[in-house]
Amino acid sequence: MINWNFNDNLKDALESNMNCSKEIKKALNKKYNVKKGDRVCLVYNDGKPTKITTKISGNTLKSILTSIDKGMRRPLKNVNYDPSTGISVESIYNIISGFVNPEDRIRLINAFEYGELTPVQLIGDHKFFEDGLRRERNGVWTYGSGS
Repeated sequence: MINWNFNDNLKDALESNMNCSKEIKKALNKKYNVKKGDRVCLVYNDGKPTKITTKISGNTLKSILTSIDKGMRRPLKNVNYDPSTGISVESIYNIISGFVNPEDRIRLINAFEYGELTPVQLIGDHKFFEDGLRRERNGVWTYGSGS
């Protein structure tokens, strides 16, 4: 399947994957039943999807991955509550508190307070896309990720 580390640019990862397999090209064009307003989860906390999501543009695997890639790099708003996403400051700090290394926690808190924290920084060691894409009842798509 597709080998993608979320820390890497999706375009570069797809180019290296396509050089390895023609099946990858076929997989990227696979269509999913994406409905208007559907979103894809970007960050999981204790294995559960969070409200840190991004809108899906398109219905192919490639378009869903592109949405994930763009969403992972968009800075999170440092406001008490973001009505457009339902994300609260407390939920961000809750995710940060799960990082074991104190230096990592301080780095993430500083990035959040300066408006530079992106979802890709919150995924910890689960930084590889592992497929398993599925739509939940609430219109949020989830997928497997691993280390």
